[in-house]
Amino acid sequence: MKRRTVLAGLGATAAAGALGMPSILRAQAPVTLNGAVQFNDDHAFNRALLRFEELVKKYYGKPINFTLHRNSSLGLEKQYFEYMSQGKAVDYGIVSPAHMSTFAKAAPFIDAPFVFKGIEHMNKVVEQNILAPIADEVATKAEVVLIGYSGGGIRNISRYACRAPRSGRRRLQPSA
Repeated sequence: MKRRTVLAGLGATAAAGALGMPSILRAQAPVTLNGAVQFNDDHAFNRALLRFEELVKKYYGKPINFTLHRNSSLGLEKQYFEYMSQGKAVDYGIVSPAHMSTFAKAAPFIDAPFVFKGIEHMNKVVEQNILAPIADEVATKAEVVLIGYSGGGIRNISRYACRAPRSGRRRLQPSA
């Protein structure tokens, strides 16, 4: 008999507690994601991240906020990939695979010049999940999930001989 009285009292207390705490019943505040890009508003990376924001808001189905930090305000790609890995300051961004090599030695292969014949070839490779083992290694070791791939631009080989300037110095564009 006493047991039922105690249980009934506990049940009433729990119900009163839940009704007395309206914060439990209210919806949680929208998630805010922080993005980083090292370029200005005109750059393709910036435009792509703004499009990403637009599509997530369209398809997520819940309120969500985005803050995109532009013009290297949170550092360069290497720093904000490290921030993503540490779970600090940055939730999304476009990063060269070279900056993932600390965690996955094969990651720079994703951005190797002349691997793909063109956009169609790259899309075919991506659709066949050939890059999945690299993405899995990045996810496991860096705790960063790759949600897409993009081409870093078209690289052409000239059919004309390259001649060194009179000074003999040459400047090469690094791939990462």
